[in-house]
Amino acid sequence: MHWSGHVFLWLAMIGWVAAMTLTGRLLDIRNGWQKQVEELRGQNEELIPQIDATKKELRDLLARKNRTMLKWGPYWDDVDGAPTSGGAVAIRVGSTQGVKPSTAQNKKNEGKLFLFPKKIDGTTSYAGEFDILQLRENDAEAVASWRLLQGEELTWQPNLGKWRVRSHVPAALQTNIPDLYHAILTQTEKKQWQEKVLQRQVEAVTKAQEHLNYRRGELLGGQFAPEGSIGLVNEILQEEVLRNVELAEVDRLRREIHDAYRQEQTLIRENLRLTHSLPGYKQTVSQPDEE
Repeated sequence: MHWSGHVFLWLAMIGWVAAMTLTGRLLDIRNGWQKQVEELRGQNEELIPQIDATKKELRDLLARKNRTMLKWGPYWDDVDGAPTSGGAVAIRVGSTQGVKPSTAQNKKNEGKLFLFPKKIDGTTSYAGEFDILQLRENDAEAVASWRLLQGEELTWQPNLGKWRVRSHVPAALQTNIPDLYHAILTQTEKKQWQEKVLQRQVEAVTKAQEHLNYRRGELLGGQFAPEGSIGLVNEILQEEVLRNVELAEVDRLRREIHDAYRQEQTLIRENLRLTHSLPGYKQTVSQPDEE
């Protein structure tokens, strides 16, 4: 073998050893990265509940911050209560929990409760502003401070009878609520007016249908026809049938008269012929009568 062959052989062996070494190191590095990925994945799964708890805590802190900045005021959560009658609500929160009655000096911000019925998922809906009628140590009775819409009390039924009660809401929201309420009243009155118009139109259509049925009964008969009437169309058809019968009878009589006339003419001609054939017919005809 030439000396260059020996050189290439040794170089190939050296390259093969280097490739095996690098391949082993590459596999070690890949296994290390996979191990780190699995460890980080496990840590991530362990941290998910902590992250959710931290997010909830953050939302609560932001809500507290907003309430503080917007002057929401204190509130009581998961309060038992139920609507009674006349737009009133009996609520299980009273002076012991910090509810303040209305006073002559501060009627605007005291003596009122803002109620939010809770749903099963924990969310709330705004019921409205209520004036405190009776305030006791652990309960109170409040009545709606606005004119109720029809069926509005039915929307106050909280799931499991739980309410969120607030003593204040931001002034900006208090300003928007009357505007929204006015818009609701306007749309409700518009809806009621449209329902009345629709009712009148339905009544007009009903009367028109009754009149149409009556006229149809007059023409065609049936269940809507006047008593004792079978309908003008049926009566006309009957009259046409009778007319056809009478016309057929008239035609038959005309033919009989025509046949009788022809028979009469035949008899007349026969009589004339017989008369002409009598003896002395010509002499009698030629001689005038004597005076």
